[in-house]
Amino acid sequence: MSAAAGETSKRSLPDTYDPIARQYWLTEDEHPPLVTDNWLYAGVRMITKPVFRALFQIEVVGGTNVPISGPVVLAASHRSNIDTPFLGLVTARPVNFMAKQEFFKRNWALRFFRGMGAFPVNRAAADRNALERALRVLSAGAVLGIYPEGTRRSGPRITEVHRGPAWIAIRSGAVVVPVGIGGSASVQPRGSSGIKLAKVRMVCGAPLAPPASRSKRAELKFTDELVAGIQAAFDAAGGEGPLERVPRSSYVRGF
Repeated sequence: MSAAAGETSKRSLPDTYDPIARQYWLTEDEHPPLVTDNWLYAGVRMITKPVFRALFQIEVVGGTNVPISGPVVLAASHRSNIDTPFLGLVTARPVNFMAKQEFFKRNWALRFFRGMGAFPVNRAAADRNALERALRVLSAGAVLGIYPEGTRRSGPRITEVHRGPAWIAIRSGAVVVPVGIGGSASVQPRGSSGIKLAKVRMVCGAPLAPPASRSKRAELKFTDELVAGIQAAFDAAGGEGPLERVPRSSYVRGF
């Protein structure tokens, strides 16, 4: 690890960090990115994969677009709180997630999410620590899951996209795979705490290679390309849904 990265835990932290999220950053150097499954990630995946397949008839289209090695950013649409476990099933590789710091309000949650490769981001301001952690994940050759819209949105259009994913990709050199998650808004609509049975389809678009230039113009252009890629994938996935449930014989295997 570089000296700059090693100084993360020594840096003063903004007052806008939740106390538990602050604990994460004070011990961040002790927790390397997930490049291969740990026991917690493997155990959770072993349970959720067959359960989610049965309950939500999960279909993955274009899964081969996710490279089997090297740094990758999965940039997905975001219409439901349950998108994250769905997105983790598009690849056999463990996915490190940038998650809102509100998920880290309890010590047990901190331990669980940290073990699952998630790290907090403070959405109240540009979070330099989260951006540096994202770069650390990719420099380790791992997979990073991120929602360019920043929060759950409603409607068929991919809008109000942040430039952070483009910034991360350009500085890491990682390819970006746009992912559309269709039907998740029917499983758990925004503002709902309940879960409904509905079909979910995920479409992985062709990988996008970031430009060599780090200029603002290049960053904006790449963001436009990313928005177009996610929109196409989201449309192909069926958008917000609901999607028509199909016979079990047509379930997609092998994801």
